[in-house]
Amino acid sequence: MKAYMAMALALTAVAGGMPALAEQAAPAEDSELVKLPHLTVDTSARRIVMDTAVSLREGFLEHLVCKVGTKEYESILHTEAEAAHLHAALLMLDLTPGKPAEWVEVGDEARVLPPRGGEVTIKVRWKDSSGEQREAPAGYWLKPDRDVGPPGRWVFVGSEVFPDGRYWADVDGDVITVANFDSAVLDVPFESTDDDEMLLYEAHTERIPPKGTPVEVIIEPVEGAESADHARALLEIDGDGRLQIDGEDISADDLSDWAEAFRRRHSRPRVVIRPDPEAMMWDVTRARSELRFGGVRDFDLRYRSGDARVVPRTSEQVGSMLDRWRERFSNPQDFIRDPGEESEEILERVNSRIERLETHRDLLEQYAEQLEVMRADYKAAAEEAE
Repeated sequence: MKAYMAMALALTAVAGGMPALAEQAAPAEDSELVKLPHLTVDTSARRIVMDTAVSLREGFLEHLVCKVGTKEYESILHTEAEAAHLHAALLMLDLTPGKPAEWVEVGDEARVLPPRGGEVTIKVRWKDSSGEQREAPAGYWLKPDRDVGPPGRWVFVGSEVFPDGRYWADVDGDVITVANFDSAVLDVPFESTDDDEMLLYEAHTERIPPKGTPVEVIIEPVEGAESADHARALLEIDGDGRLQIDGEDISADDLSDWAEAFRRRHSRPRVVIRPDPEAMMWDVTRARSELRFGGVRDFDLRYRSGDARVVPRTSEQVGSMLDRWRERFSNPQDFIRDPGEESEEILERVNSRIERLETHRDLLEQYAEQLEVMRADYKAAAEEAE
């Protein structure tokens, strides 16, 4: 399996907790063709085909494609494909997530920087009432509400993976948008507000086939998209100082080399650093220093939620946590999650933490033992020299 395929499968295994993805990703006889549920990737032709259906024919829009059961009231198409699978498919085509739209201060003014990163074109293919196959740029189905043209390209923003493993676009349904959303997989490469009073596009009703019509969405990277100037990576730091970049383990010693390679490929890279609440500041500081040595200087530091702090550190914390659990077990109807199920999950995390602490203790004992031997040898040699 090629490196990009392995990387893509690793990403989607993290996104949404999908360990069965390797089974779902079935290469056809042609090894360049990869099939996922409702989505096919042709790595040779550099093309993605996603199965969708018409969900809306009139009204203002925020989406071109949303997930089934989410935002059909503002999206021309909906799909049963996983948004995380589309992200993986774009990785298979060697693209890297870019940067979503953001507000920046310029002097006394606030300005919006549009989404930036690797760009793709999107076409729609369907059969008309006579059974004849039709194909058109996706923008053909969009009617601008102002003095703007239909979008000809979209940007691979890439959404994000939540600390609990869920993929943001799968949670919110923002697969391909025409208004700027941080959670989108693909977004338009210009400022496009999601303010209902200022939406840029509405459905071009007379050009769109009837509701329920199956439509293939064809996504193709533009030339050079794999080395776009703007790109984004996620660096996670756990409570033991272990590092992962986009789900792949990496040592702090290798971080500067990784950053240098990332910067050579993308001239304006950003790294989102997401430490665990229990991560030491020294680990965070060193990670930033190593990234700077490699030439990456655009950081976004986002600590994980305090909910991850499940291991009490004092007897007072033990007492207060146990009091809360007594309340949950006594009044389970007052809580959204079943306390039995939630407590089982917490116990697994606590036991995992205990195992890591025991491993760390063994490591420190070995370190102390060998250092003591070296110290004793040094003192003996110094005394003998006298």
